[in-house]
Amino acid sequence: MATTRRPLSCLALLALLLVSTPAAGQRVMDLVRVEGERRHNIMGYGLVGGLAGKGDSAKSPLAREMLIAALETLMDDPELAVPEEMVAKNVAAVFVTADISSDMKAGSKVTVRVSSIEDASSLEGGELYWTHLFADDGSGSGPHRFLARAQGPVVTAGRGARSGTCEAVLLEDIDIPPRVEKGRIRLHLDHPDLAAASEIVRAINAFPWLLRHAAEEMPIASVESAGTVRVRIPLTQQSEERLPDFISRILSEVQVRRPEPEARVVVQRSSGRVFISGQVRVAPVTVLTPQFELELRGSGETRADGSPVHDLLIDVLKYLEQNEGVEQTDWAEIIQGLDRAGVLVGKLEVEE
Repeated sequence: MATTRRPLSCLALLALLLVSTPAAGQRVMDLVRVEGERRHNIMGYGLVGGLAGKGDSAKSPLAREMLIAALETLMDDPELAVPEEMVAKNVAAVFVTADISSDMKAGSKVTVRVSSIEDASSLEGGELYWTHLFADDGSGSGPHRFLARAQGPVVTAGRGARSGTCEAVLLEDIDIPPRVEKGRIRLHLDHPDLAAASEIVRAINAFPWLLRHAAEEMPIASVESAGTVRVRIPLTQQSEERLPDFISRILSEVQVRRPEPEARVVVQRSSGRVFISGQVRVAPVTVLTPQFELELRGSGETRADGSPVHDLLIDVLKYLEQNEGVEQTDWAEIIQGLDRAGVLVGKLEVEE
């Protein structure tokens, strides 16, 4: 890039640039579930206190009844009297729910959802009292298996929020073994996609630990469908003692590359914000202004297909800011100008 003349004049306001770049990778466990594993829904009823005028009103007696029952149990007094003013608008009856997986262990922290079930105006600033969470015991008669306990501050989105989250602790192991058939397990993708399944297979088969311990049995993984990857368990890992570690290492240590996002830039006219995702580039072009001349030549490199590698849009914008005094509030106009000139290599979206 070559420049001459003085920089552009600065504008009064500063724009915000948000650049989205692809992560280095994701764990297999973040993309799949093992066949045989299932999710458990746990639930319970509880009270949120400390609401200072935002809780349930006297017209909604459930919170009062629940508080009386809890205090009677704690104080061992079945005739305990609780003044109405102690309850009204200060506490709220809530429904507490969460999903847990079948491989979680006792002591694991679980984020639970807390939702008002009466007429509280907000749960902001409240604290969930000790709440037992139960799961279906398999009998078909309702949630009876006591699995977790929730307690603590309720995190909400702000004023007027009638729901939020809190933390719970799992009290016992949820230990359901994966389904193993003929020395194989299946991994089901949360979002079926043939490219993603192929990438998971590639990552598993290139996992160094597998290359050392199962080289003679490679490949280990193969694509069964867009939603399923089949993994063959090496003979040395099929014992009851080694199988859990084998599956755990596949799920937690194998990193899967995320596909690069579409090259796209979004310009918001009203706020002046610019959002860039993927590798948005600028083809060779000369930019002329009354203040300076800028020539973009590209890097001179070529890709495998012979196409030239040009300047990244973000590099161009940062260069203008640092060397030509171009304010970030001018970026939206510059980007649109590059697009009109036909040199913006990526999709442009303009929002009012």
